[in-house]
Amino acid sequence: MTDFVDRLQEIHPTLPLRTVPLRIEAFGVVRPRLRPEHRHALEIQDRAIRAWNHEIERRFDAPTRALAMPDVPPKA
Repeated sequence: MTDFVDRLQEIHPTLPLRTVPLRIEAFGVVRPRLRPEHRHALEIQDRAIRAWNHEIERRFDAPTRALAMPDVPPKA
């Protein structure tokens, strides 16, 4: 995740603050059809989101992280 966020910041220093990891969830009729490999993929997704949040917390201070996306300054 560190490398991925590094690459985003090469494009623009505050791009990670304008990027939202969207969580994929199983619901409705799909849930009973999930196989073990699908459940495992959803667990990996949760770990990736935790790693993403850690990188964002490490790189940006709390007031900057609290900004709405349109209010993120051009430079962090």
